[in-house]
Amino acid sequence: MSSNYFELIDLVEHGNYEAARMRIKEWDSNSNLDVICKQLINAEISIFEGSYESASNALMEAEYLNTDLDDPVVTLIITIHLITLDIQSSNHGHGQKLIDTVKSEFFEKLFQSRVWETDYINFVISRFYHTCGNFFQSSGNYKLAIRNYQDAIEIRKEVGDKKGLASSLNKLSIVYKNQGDLKMSYGLCTEALTLEEQIGNKQALAVLYYTLGQIERDFGKYKESIEYLQNSLAAIKIISNPYLLALLNFELFISYLPMNPDTAQNYKVELEKISLDHPHLKSIQCFYLMANALHLKNSTRVKEKFQSQDLLRGLIEDDTLNYQIKILVMKNLIDLLIDELKISNNNDILTELMTLLEKMRELAHNNQSYPLTVDLLLLESKFRLNKGDVETADTKITEAIQISKERDLTDRLEKATQVKKEFENSLKNYKEITTRGASILNRVLDSDIDSYLSSIPNMMHMFDL
Repeated sequence: MSSNYFELIDLVEHGNYEAARMRIKEWDSNSNLDVICKQLINAEISIFEGSYESASNALMEAEYLNTDLDDPVVTLIITIHLITLDIQSSNHGHGQKLIDTVKSEFFEKLFQSRVWETDYINFVISRFYHTCGNFFQSSGNYKLAIRNYQDAIEIRKEVGDKKGLASSLNKLSIVYKNQGDLKMSYGLCTEALTLEEQIGNKQALAVLYYTLGQIERDFGKYKESIEYLQNSLAAIKIISNPYLLALLNFELFISYLPMNPDTAQNYKVELEKISLDHPHLKSIQCFYLMANALHLKNSTRVKEKFQSQDLLRGLIEDDTLNYQIKILVMKNLIDLLIDELKISNNNDILTELMTLLEKMRELAHNNQSYPLTVDLLLLESKFRLNKGDVETADTKITEAIQISKERDLTDRLEKATQVKKEFENSLKNYKEITTRGASILNRVLDSDIDSYLSSIPNMMHMFDL
C-alpha cells in the first residue's frame, strides 16, 4: 500500500498528472487507508495544478476518513498539504499553528506505526521540514527557513532521496540569494541541477532554470539570466502548471521592461490570458496587477504614474501577498512617492513614505538581506537629495556601493554606480548654475544700475511696430 502511494507521488512530482490519475483508477483496493491515500494523491495533483479548492476538499475527505484510523503518518501528510495551502493563501497565522502542533514527540509516535516502513516515514518527516522551510521563507523569516531546509537536507541525504535533496538545495539557494550570498546560492543551485539532470525531472529542472535566471540577474549577467528564464518557461508550458506559467511570464516581463518595453508587453499579454483562465488563483491575479502597475510606472505620463500608485497601494494592503512580491511593491511605491513629494511636498505623502521606508528597513535588518539593504539605501539617498540633504544622500550612495562590492552584488553595484554618476553630474550642474548666477550678479552690482534701469523704456521701443 505505502509503496503504491509513493510511486504515485513520484509521478505527480514529475508532472505526470494524467498517469497518476489513471493509476488511482486502477488501484482496486478499497481499504480505509487506501482510500485515504487516493485522496491525498488527488490533493497533491490539485495543488500542483493550482486547484486549491479541490485540494482542500480532498484533504477534508482524507481527514474525515482518518478520524477512526488515527494514523499519525496520514495526519502528518495532511498537515503538510494544509501548510502548503496556507502558503498559497498567505494564511500565516493558521500555518504557524499547524507547525506548532507537530513536536518531536509526534515524530516518535510515527515510528510506532506498523503500516509504514521506516524509509517512508523519514521521507514524510523530511517533507515536513521542507514545507516548513517554504512556509518561513514565504513569510520572510529566513533564519527559520534555513534551519528547516537544512534539517530536510540532512534526512534526505541519509535516506538517499536525490529528488527531495535537489528540491531542498534549490529552495535553500533562493534564501541565500535573497540574503545576497550569491556564491553560496549559485553553488547550492548547481549542486541541485546536477542531481536533477541525473533524475530527468522536467518540472524540477524548469524550477532550477528559474532560480539560476534570478541568480545570474543579480550577478549582472542579463543575457544568461533571460536564457535561463526562457528555458524554464518552455519546460513549464509542457507541464502546464498555471502558477509557474504566471511566475515565469512575470519574471520575463520584469527582465525586458527596462531595455525592451515592446517585448515586455508580450509577456504581460500572456500573463493577462493566464489570469483570465484562472480567476480563482489570487497569486496569479497579483502577478498580473503588479505587471500592470510596473507598466504604468514606466510611463512618462503623470496620470499613469498615479494609477500605478493606486494599484501598488491596493496590493500592499493585501495580507495574502507573497513576501517577495510585497518587497517589490514597497520599493516601487516608495520610488513613486519620492517623485510625488518633489512636486507637492504634502505631509500625508511624507508620512506614508516614512512608514514604508521604516518597514523596509526592518525587513532588511531582520532577514540580513544585503540586496534589500542596498535597494533601501538608494531609495533613501533619492529621498534625502530631494529634501536638499546632499551630504547624507552621498553617504547613502557610497554605503550602497561598498556593500554591493563586498557581497559581489553586480546588478546592485551597476545601479548604485549609475546613481552615484547621476548624483555627481547633478552637483556639477548645480555648481555651474550657481557660479554663473554669482558672476552675473557681480557684473550687475559693478555697473551703473540707475543708468541701466533708465535705458529700459528706450530699449523697448526697438520692438514697436
